[in-house]
Amino acid sequence: MKRCNIWNGMTLVMGLLLSGLLLTSCGSSQEDLVAPRITFDGAAADTTSRTRYLSGTVEAGATVEVTLGNDLLPASQVHVSGGYWSCVIDNLAAGSNLVSVTAVDAIGNQNILSFFLVYDLLTIDTYVSPLPGTSQTIGGQVDPALAAPEVTLNSVVVGNGTVSGNRWSFDLTGLVEGSNALEVSVTHPVFGLVKKNLTLQVNTLAPIITIDPVVTPTVAADQNLSGSYTTAPVVSVATATPGTLNAAAGLWDLSLSALAAGKNIVITSDSANNITATARTLITQQLVADRIPHPGAFDVAAATTVSVTFPVAMAAATITDSSFTLSAGDPAVAVAAVVTYDDASRTATLTPVSPLAPGTVYTATLLARDSNGGVLPSAITDLSGQPLARNVSWFFTTL
Repeated sequence: MKRCNIWNGMTLVMGLLLSGLLLTSCGSSQEDLVAPRITFDGAAADTTSRTRYLSGTVEAGATVEVTLGNDLLPASQVHVSGGYWSCVIDNLAAGSNLVSVTAVDAIGNQNILSFFLVYDLLTIDTYVSPLPGTSQTIGGQVDPALAAPEVTLNSVVVGNGTVSGNRWSFDLTGLVEGSNALEVSVTHPVFGLVKKNLTLQVNTLAPIITIDPVVTPTVAADQNLSGSYTTAPVVSVATATPGTLNAAAGLWDLSLSALAAGKNIVITSDSANNITATARTLITQQLVADRIPHPGAFDVAAATTVSVTFPVAMAAATITDSSFTLSAGDPAVAVAAVVTYDDASRTATLTPVSPLAPGTVYTATLLARDSNGGVLPSAITDLSGQPLARNVSWFFTTL
């Protein structure tokens, strides 16, 4: 008991001493212990490019450091000016890459943002297994800078996939009862031969379950899914809000809303004869494919034009100087400009009437939604009338 009382007393004394130290450390109400403010504008939806443009806002006077894995990016790749920061990363590794962005103020307070950037140089994401037949269409993502993937089935090269944008597909035939070894490969200039492997099962007793081709990439927040089945299908899309599943006469359909930016994995399953068959596919919500000047660019000529390339064909009549704007200042002042859209390249171009002011931060914006998420009458839409799922904005700085 005595030892216990002595220990409690020592604990109390040490607690008071620690409290005193803390009070001394924080003592002055004028001392700044607040971490500097920093934000990140978010990663691009397309994960098949090794190069990424990152940007955000930062507290005035703070410096910014960016690390990729354990490597600090050279200062020449990071730019801070006028309350904004930006950098270019062009050496992502295949798979997930940890990025940390650190803001440091004048007295050393830090604020760190950490996130992962994924580089999908090759994936297999569209297939059915097990299936009762001997053929199916498979597909996935691929870096569009690479050659078409080579497809090997049961150790025999059966051809090369067809590539459209960053998607590949292949009509696979010759599947046999039981296990089938699928290999898809590409050669990367840095990583060499890259292979993805999958085992596809064929079972004549397996139920039928399919997903009709989806619209991907898409700029929309919603999409309708459909397919066929044998008994009672189950559809799951973890990153979206599914509506009511309608199933009748061997066909099913389902409406999705609130698709997430980037990847939305669709999984459909059906069970019969003690066998569960699963069909998978991927819907990528991608609002823009490219932007010039790039987000966060800091060396932009005053005579620049601003352009954005969409991943799908858009309704030209909806892309106007009201829905594609450029502004500067606080409060923002719109820049007088002429806006055009080229169907062949799916590119909208904003041309300022006069050269831009030097050393100024400009914000380009694509408009489709009001502050409550409702669709604006002047919303930018695709050819089917689907509006952009969200507004898109980015900044750049003139020389």
